[in-house]
Amino acid sequence: MQTLTLTRPDDWHLHLRDGAALATVVPHTARQFARAIVMPNLTPPVTTTVPLAEGTIAMIDARGKIYVGKRFLQTYADQLDVQVGVLAHEIGHRPKRWADYRATAPKSKDELERLCRTEETYADYFCGRALAELGMGVEPVCQFLLAVAEQPHPEYFPAALRVEVIKDGYADGRRKSELRKKMFPELAKRVSAKDDLGTG
Repeated sequence: MQTLTLTRPDDWHLHLRDGAALATVVPHTARQFARAIVMPNLTPPVTTTVPLAEGTIAMIDARGKIYVGKRFLQTYADQLDVQVGVLAHEIGHRPKRWADYRATAPKSKDELERLCRTEETYADYFCGRALAELGMGVEPVCQFLLAVAEQPHPEYFPAALRVEVIKDGYADGRRKSELRKKMFPELAKRVSAKDDLGTG
């Protein structure tokens, strides 16, 4: 079994806010992480994609465009389950939901961290469901998450808990897929995402 050890991991999903919160979050992130994927919360948003080529794992912007890091793609080129899991996680953020977040902007650092953990939970659950719908394995992306999330971060639940959320989403996706096949076999064939990714 191969392992991947990151001595200074990346922050996959950093939410910055204008004003005093910006001055609080940026130094903390810089001390803990080598790089950060910055969500487009600022006015104007951070939109540069140059750092992505150097080491970002993945991010989704407010328009729903997903950026994937070059090193991530090279490292996991032969692990489709991990690639799809990371992309599904980003899709699970559903940028349309972000307008609601802006309308009720967090008032404190604790509220901001709670919102970030909630958003990550949504994305993790969606990741599991998507992998199930695609008929792919969930363990590779879970092992990937455990490998890259070495240090606790206030915007994320611990990696082991996030893995459980991904597995819950996966179990729910499998259950719904099996139920659809059993009750509506013709519909299941028409809406199944399995094999839509091709064979390479």
